Amino acid sequence: MKSIRNKKKEATRDAIIEAARTLFLEHGYEGTTTDDIANRADVGTGTVFNYFDSKADILIDAFANDFMEEMDQQEITLQEQDLNKAASELVFQFIYKRMNRYLLVSKKILRPLMNVSLYMSNPERLKKMIDLDFMFVDELIHYLNQLKEKSVLPEDFAANQAAEVIYSSLAFEFLLYLYHDEIGKEALYDGIKAKLNFIMRG
Repeated sequence: MKSIRNKKKEATRDAIIEAARTLFLEHGYEGTTTDDIANRADVGTGTVFNYFDSKADILIDAFANDFMEEMDQQEITLQEQDLNKAASELVFQFIYKRMNRYLLVSKKILRPLMNVSLYMSNPERLKKMIDLDFMFVDELIHYLNQLKEKSVLPEDFAANQAAEVIYSSLAFEFLLYLYHDEIGKEALYDGIKAKLNFIMRG
């Protein structure tokens, strides 16, 4: 059973994260300071640094946790009516459901989230970001194996290797979307579909 002190610390930490998430969404990462976060959470700036080493750490915890929780809660399974569709279309549906949550967040948040992840020195938070990718690949492997069991894909289809290739293609398309203002969601999805058609055909 948690002590009152631990509950208070947890509540303070949650308040800081919630304040930061709101401010990041309103003003972007660069447009938000730790003082802003402290004021919104109704704590001192020093208190913020008792819980987080940097603004980058707050950004990771403000969004990575949400993404991970959603992946844990949302199980994607095949429906009977899906079995008449092409494998590439089904895999795209899987990716769309997984990516849609990310794409509700604007590029002004996703870009710094990607940038700080690349230079994250905190092993725990770095692992949190990497785990998101591993969870996605593991789920995709499971889904591809379901397609094999339902004879949508041939028995000898290499689900593990295909999942890794699909993930790599997806990462490429996502980076193009993220760092090119002229590329919107529709172009992102078109690029993913084109690569899936090629991969699943092969």
